[in-house]
Parts: sequence; C-alpha cells; structure tokens
Amino acid sequence: MADRLPVDRVVQAAKTLTDLRLGRRDGGTIVKWMAIKSAGVTSTDWGEVTSADVVRFCDDYFAVPGREPHNWYDPFASAWWQNAGNGGWPIGTIWTQIDRANAKLRAAVSLERQTTPSGSIAYRVKTATGAVYREALEAIIGPEKRVPALDLAVWRYRFGIPEGTTDARSLVDAMVAELYLTEEERAIVLREDLVP
Repeated sequence: MADRLPVDRVVQAAKTLTDLRLGRRDGGTIVKWMAIKSAGVTSTDWGEVTSADVVRFCDDYFAVPGREPHNWYDPFASAWWQNAGNGGWPIGTIWTQIDRANAKLRAAVSLERQTTPSGSIAYRVKTATGAVYREALEAIIGPEKRVPALDLAVWRYRFGIPEGTTDARSLVDAMVAELYLTEEERAIVLREDLVP
C-alpha cells in the first residue's frame, strides 16, 4: 500500500459517507460517540474525555490542512465547518455538544462532568453494557446505515496511512484499534462486507 491514498479514492469515500444520509443530527451523534471512544472509553472502567482528546479526534477525522484558520470537512453532514472559536471541535465545543447529548447517546454512555486538578473541565465516561448498550448503538447507527468501514478508514487516513498498513483489512484494523472498538461495537457500527 502507498504512503498516501489516491485523491479520487478519498473523494469516493467522502461521497459514500455522505450518502449514508446521517446528516448533522444523526451524524453528530455517531461522531460524538466516536470521539468518546477515541479517548479509550470502555464499559469496564470510567474513562476521562477532555477537550484535548476531542481536538485530536476532530483534527484526525475532519481537519483539512491549508484551509486555515481551523476548517474541517464532515463527510457525514457533507459540510465545511469554520472555526467556532474553540480550536478543535467542528460542531461546537465538547461541553455544549455532550451536555446536549440526545437520548440515544445518553443511553449508550454514562457521563459525569467534573473539574480536573488543573481546573479544566472533563467528563468521566463509561459505556453501558450488554443488551442496553447493543440497543443504544443500534439506535444511534440504524441497521441500514452501518458505516462502510473501508470508506471511513480511507477518509480517516486521507493524508497518510499508518506505518505497517499493507492492505485494506489492515487499514480498517488500524482505525478500529485507534477508536478502541470492541468486536461487538465493530459489528454493530461498521459494515465490513466490502473489505477484502
């Protein structure tokens, strides 16, 4: 696999994600869930999600270098997001977005707002478990709208693939590891029938 993916393949991946028609509301819910997962949140331990975690996630999944100041493209919503004054979250701050989390996201994760020792705000977060979690994830993503894993991975690694990636399967596996997805989460959220 080359160090960079072909531009036409990246454009195709963005279009495929747009065609899911998750839009801003539903797409925002799956994006928030992915941001929380990317901080290493699991069902076994309380994790912490900070603004730095979300900035990193948003830069990885949405930033387009050279479109300063701080512009992001969200393929789920087929929209460009201008700097909202927060330096890293394309759809508002982590605090306003998670504080306004809809019922679907609140069914999937437990959230406790807290102040860190340094005085900044963070969330203690833990996913639900068992059937409750499965049902919440299915409600977030919808059975017909599972995200094509390869297209999401192509979009994610649009500016460079991870070291050691040799094929489509390893590209998807790298993204799954980065999002700390369990096999169950992977099966519910991602459609992998097109990954060789």
